[in-house]
Order: sequence, then structure tokens, then C-alpha cells
Amino acid sequence: MHDLLSEPGAIRMPRWLRQIFLFLAPLLVGALNVMHPVAHTPIYNGVLHHIDWWIGLHLLNLVGFPLVGFAAYLLTEGIRTREHDAAMAAGFRGRNF
Repeated sequence: MHDLLSEPGAIRMPRWLRQIFLFLAPLLVGALNVMHPVAHTPIYNGVLHHIDWWIGLHLLNLVGFPLVGFAAYLLTEGIRTREHDAAMAAGFRGRNF
């Protein structure tokens, strides 16, 4: 079946779900962060008037940024180059700290 990835070690998922991860996650994170409030010094006074949105946005980013990372993983899955290997090694190394 062409709708599922068949490479060994590949994440198996329907094509439509893969496309949702690839396009929707980065789009939503980008749209959310366009509305990021800009705080001026002093920071407390700048954030105080937007505190509900400030907290909500950062909680949503806790979910959104890992989804963008997963989209990047899906995008580079199956690529075997030196650059890919270096990026994967850096990613795994960064996870250990």
C-alpha cells in the first residue's frame, strides 16, 4: 500500500496524518508566535497587562515546539547524508543535557 511508509525503521502512519504534522504544526506555532506580546522594560510592567495571553501562549508553545521538531524529523526521515547524521547526533547529544 502506497499510503504507508514502508522503509525499515520508518514511522508508519497514513499519508494524510503525516501531512498534517508536516504543515499544520509549524503553521500553528508560527501563527501563535506572531501574536506574541512584546514587553518593554521594565519587563514586569510590560507583561502585566497581557499576563493571561502570555501564560497561555507559552503553555501552547510547550506542545507546539515538540510537534515542530517531530515534523522536522518526519521531513528528514530516510535521508542518509553526512549533514543528516551530524544533525541527528547533535539532537541526540542535546537531549542528554
